[in-house]
Amino acid sequence: MHKKIRIGKNKILFYYFLVVVLPSIILGALAFRGVINDQAINEREIRQQLTETGAKIIKEADLFLAETEKQLLRKTGVSGIPPAERIFFEDSIFANFLKKKPVIEGIFYIQSAGTVQILKSGLLYFPDGTFKQRYLVNESDLNNNYFQGWEYEFKDKNYPKALNFYRSQIKKTKNDALIASHSISVARIQKKLLNFTDAIDTYKLIEEKHGQERLTGGILLGVIALMEIGSLHLIKGDTLNALKSTNYLLSLTAKSHWALEFSQYNQLVAACDEIIKRSESCKNELCLEQGKQIISVLGELTNFVDKTNNQLVFLDNAAIVLKEPGFRSPEAESEYRIYTDVERKATLLSLFPHTGNGQWGIIYNLSQFLNQLKDTIIPNEKQNFDFQWQIIKEGRELIAQSLVDLPEDIKITSVFPPFMPSWSLVLYKESSGMITTFLRASQGIFIYIFLFIVIVLALGLFFTLQIINKELMLSKMKSDFISTVSHEFKSPLTSIRQMSEMLFSERIKTESRKKEYYAVMLEQSERLSHLIDNILDFSKIEEGKKAFRFEKIDVSEQIDHVKSVFQNSISNEGFNVSLSMPEMLPELVIDKEAIQQVIYNLLDNAYKYSGSSKNIEIVVEHTGDWVKISVKDFGVGIQREDQLKIFDRFFRGGNELTRSVKGSGIGLTIVKKIIEAHRGTVSLESTLGKGSTFIIKLPLKQED
Repeated sequence: MHKKIRIGKNKILFYYFLVVVLPSIILGALAFRGVINDQAINEREIRQQLTETGAKIIKEADLFLAETEKQLLRKTGVSGIPPAERIFFEDSIFANFLKKKPVIEGIFYIQSAGTVQILKSGLLYFPDGTFKQRYLVNESDLNNNYFQGWEYEFKDKNYPKALNFYRSQIKKTKNDALIASHSISVARIQKKLLNFTDAIDTYKLIEEKHGQERLTGGILLGVIALMEIGSLHLIKGDTLNALKSTNYLLSLTAKSHWALEFSQYNQLVAACDEIIKRSESCKNELCLEQGKQIISVLGELTNFVDKTNNQLVFLDNAAIVLKEPGFRSPEAESEYRIYTDVERKATLLSLFPHTGNGQWGIIYNLSQFLNQLKDTIIPNEKQNFDFQWQIIKEGRELIAQSLVDLPEDIKITSVFPPFMPSWSLVLYKESSGMITTFLRASQGIFIYIFLFIVIVLALGLFFTLQIINKELMLSKMKSDFISTVSHEFKSPLTSIRQMSEMLFSERIKTESRKKEYYAVMLEQSERLSHLIDNILDFSKIEEGKKAFRFEKIDVSEQIDHVKSVFQNSISNEGFNVSLSMPEMLPELVIDKEAIQQVIYNLLDNAYKYSGSSKNIEIVVEHTGDWVKISVKDFGVGIQREDQLKIFDRFFRGGNELTRSVKGSGIGLTIVKKIIEAHRGTVSLESTLGKGSTFIIKLPLKQED
């Protein structure tokens, strides 16, 4: 039988493959080929889009520089020509423009004689010696005014007398440089006298009124005053005000407030670093906030140092740099641009047409230009067409990219033109896979077909296998049912035949013995009759032809009758069937014979699976609108995984002990069908090894 089932299953699968799967595979292959063609077309389109996008990004970058040049060119029309004698010139128009345009590092002017001048406001410091001959106090005035005071202060160590002398000198003179010089001496003596608060006030006055004064080419008095104020606050133990003073000094420095030489700038930074280091012990919130601000300003100064160094290096090498070949942008109003290395530092310049006596030029900040590319220009293009990118300097050095891991499927490189930095823009895009092609409505018809075929095949195969397995299982269960029923028929028939032969041949002599044989034959006949009734009823129920005859019946009489009949049939085996039932039960509208069959089937089931137990309990209760009938045994019980299937046709539990019990597998199915026809319910409570309870609930009122 198992071999025949296997052969039948294989045959069904073979025909399914031949009629459905094979044609679907052929159609799927054709659809897949269409998908591959679509992918190739899509990749060509992506490459074209990347090429166009790269060209557009580079053009937008060029337009950005061209617009900057156009704006500066308008400024040159209202700005004056720098004085020829100054290398570092001042111009408020250009200074304001430079603050608004971080992409410009510096502005320079080339005199007709070839001298190159740099805008002063774009520099943080200047070469040493730049201010050596400027703002000097007349030496004779210094000697006359300082001699007596220095003698009091340094020779006699008479600080109060020296202090009074310097104050009197301040009142006598109207020369700002002398007033500033004497004020510095006053603050110095106040510090020596430990009058720190007075010294701080004096230094504040110096910074306010004489901050831009410079004595004998030295550092500006405003810088000296602020450094001393920070130091004095530390001496007083006022760390917060020391940090505030330092923050103020550095902030003014970052705004190019001081005209410092290189060594003076280093002296300023060293003094501030010392104050910051000595203030590290202060951990309160205000000190920490000042510390954060100072760190931020130091970061600005670091960038400013780079910009200053680049301009000063350009100034030193201008004669050579300006001879480099230049290239004109078709979008720009500048005469040409030069991109070159100045002392191994990449530099981009724009030179404007000659006007009058000279020529204006721009030094670009390439870091800011790169930021404009990656933060503005490229993101604007990504809104229309998504991609990943890299910017490579001179074909080898990576200077910026969008992601760490870039897709390598499709890659297009666009080289910047010669009037821009020697960079390359590399754009990346993932190739379109199956899902991408699927989503392309214009070209994805083949993938729709392919996926439809796959889904149909998968669902068809799934449902076919489900049906095959179900039918094969049902066929096997029917075979088992026929085999079991045949055995069920054969056993009582054999007993009846043997006893009939013995009675017919008059081999049984005593009446008592004959009566015993007749009783057994009657019992076996009833067993056969019950089995036949179950099979016939099952057949009618399956075909929907089972007719029930409903009438008002005293259900207690039916239960008691079935209990008595069943008790008599198994009395010789020592079984005890107990019945617990209230004296008065309401009448029910039921089919008398069907309900008797239900009770008998449940008792027969309890009897078969009682195991070593010899007790069966029937409990009848009246609860609300229901009559509840429970049949309980104390036998082998039912496994949890089998409890949901126990009412299925032909189903028998998987326990080997239960499988050894004879049965057709339709008794409980008939119970469920009959009870459902009576608008009732049947349920099960079972514990493995402790027994089972089947509970029937019948309604008091039946609908028509």
